[in-house]
Amino acid sequence: MANETIRAAVRAQGRQPVPFFCECADLGCRQAIWLPLEDYDHHTQAGEPILADGHARGHLAAALSG
Repeated sequence: MANETIRAAVRAQGRQPVPFFCECADLGCRQAIWLPLEDYDHHTQAGEPILADGHARGHLAAALSG
């Protein structure tokens, strides 16, 4: 997944906040969501998708949560 690749690169460089991709129902959505790595890690560990304001959970969100 693109966000995991971004996370790994940022961990190596130490830059924050980080632009991650929205993980909403629109598979073509590429809206950037700027988060500190700790917030991204919290979302992924909790099985929660990273969503832009007003974007809905969808197929990718369901796959991420289990």
